[in-house]
Amino acid sequence: MINAFKNSLAVFLKNPFVLLPGIAVAIIAVFLSDMTVVPMLAAVYDFAIPQGGMQLGFFEAVSLFSKAYAGLLLLVLAIFLLSAVLSAMLMFFCSKYAMRFREKSAFSDSLKFMFSMLPQAISLVLAGMVFAFLAFILLSLMVLFFPPHIISGAVICLALLIFAFSFLKLFLFAAPAIAVDGLSAREGLAASWRFTSKKFLESLLALAVVIFSVAIITNIGLLVLEPLAEGILSFAVSAIFDSLVFSFASLFFAFYYLDNRGEAGQNEAKRHEPWKKREKK
Repeated sequence: MINAFKNSLAVFLKNPFVLLPGIAVAIIAVFLSDMTVVPMLAAVYDFAIPQGGMQLGFFEAVSLFSKAYAGLLLLVLAIFLLSAVLSAMLMFFCSKYAMRFREKSAFSDSLKFMFSMLPQAISLVLAGMVFAFLAFILLSLMVLFFPPHIISGAVICLALLIFAFSFLKLFLFAAPAIAVDGLSAREGLAASWRFTSKKFLESLLALAVVIFSVAIITNIGLLVLEPLAEGILSFAVSAIFDSLVFSFASLFFAFYYLDNRGEAGQNEAKRHEPWKKREKK
C-alpha cells in the first residue's frame, strides 16, 4: 500500500502531463453539468411551489415530476452517462499508465489505450446503473410491502450498507483488472469481486487512504481557489485540482492492484485471453 502511494506521487513528479486527460475530462464534466444544474433547480422549485398545499407521497411526487419534466430528466441522464463514461475511460488511462509509467511512450500508449476502451467504459457504466436500479427497486419493495415495525430505519441502513459494500467489491478494482489482465467488462467485475474478497480489509484500508488523501488535496484546492475571483483562472485551477484528485485515486488503485494481484492476477490473465487475440479468432 505504501508502495502504491509512493508510485502515485512519483508519477506526478516525473510527468505532470499525466494530468492533461483528467483536466480535459473535468472541463467537459463541469461544462455539461452547468447545462443542467440551474434548469433542474428551477424545475424542482417550480414543481414544489404549486404542490405546497398538497400532501403527496414520495413515489407520487416522483411520478408527477417525471411526467412534467421528462425532457429535462432525459437530458440530465444523457449528460450523467457521458460524464460517467469519460471518467471510466480516464480510469483505464491511469491503469495503463501505472503499468508503463517508467517507459518513454507510456503517455501516448496509455492515451491510445484509453480511446480503445470506449466499449468497456460504456459497459461498466451500464453495469453500475443496472446495479443501482436493482438496489433502488429492492429497497422500494421492502418499504412498500413490509410493515414499519419490520422495516425500521436500522434495517434500511443495513441494506444500504450491504449494497454499498457490494458495489465497492464489484467496481473498485474493475478498471485496473480490465487494463492489466486484458479482461472484458463482465470479467473485470468478477475479478474485482474476487480480489476484494481475498483482501477485503486491506481494500477498505486502501479506500480510506485514498479518501484521506483526496480530502487533503481538496482542502488545498479550496485554499488556493478562495482568493481567486470567478473567471477563467479560477476555472482552470479548479480543473487541475479535480484532475489531480481523480487521477491520484485511479493511479493508487491501479498500483495497489498491480502490487497485490500476484498469482490471482496471473490466473485471471491465463483464464481470459486479451481482446486482440479474440478478434483474430
